[in-house]
Amino acid sequence: MVDGTLCLPQSWMFGAMRAVLGIDGKTDVLVYIESLPSLEAKREAQSKIEKVEEDAMNKMVYELFNLLTSRLLRKV
Repeated sequence: MVDGTLCLPQSWMFGAMRAVLGIDGKTDVLVYIESLPSLEAKREAQSKIEKVEEDAMNKMVYELFNLLTSRLLRKV
């Protein structure tokens, strides 16, 4: 569990992951992927999950960059 020590919790990503997979909020993402009938389907689902994670990471890096830039500009 992420407690905010190193980063803010990103619990919203679970909803985003379920949305891209087309599953409801009661279905476990990993259990769903494992239940898929073929390796190709599992890889496709995993790719969708990785895209959600990548988008979240890019958003956080962008926000961090803006924060650091604004702090540096205040010191100039």
